[in-house]
Amino acid sequence: MKKWSIEYIFSNAWETLYGETRSAGENTSLLNVTYKNKGLRVGLGCILLGYAKGYDYKSRTDSKYFTSQGDTYIKNNGNMLMFTLGYTFSHGRKYKSDRRKLNNSDHDSGLRI
Repeated sequence: MKKWSIEYIFSNAWETLYGETRSAGENTSLLNVTYKNKGLRVGLGCILLGYAKGYDYKSRTDSKYFTSQGDTYIKNNGNMLMFTLGYTFSHGRKYKSDRRKLNNSDHDSGLRI
């Protein structure tokens, strides 16, 4: 099971307030499965898992002088599949930690004469 990894991330929607404008983000949901063999990584994941209808981003400004409301709807964001592929190129000298021993000794008695 060392070669496989499974990751799940979920977070609630965020809101920001900038001046008199309030904007809202999205709920985040990500499921990712990755296989690693030596330097090669291959993965398959799903972003916004469970949101088949996409997501609606809203912003609103309520002011005494100016009022606005914005809605941005992105249908393609729901249940988006992603494929990941990566390779780690190793270069340089490899450090062999099993050959090296720690020489930790103290020859000082702590007394000064």
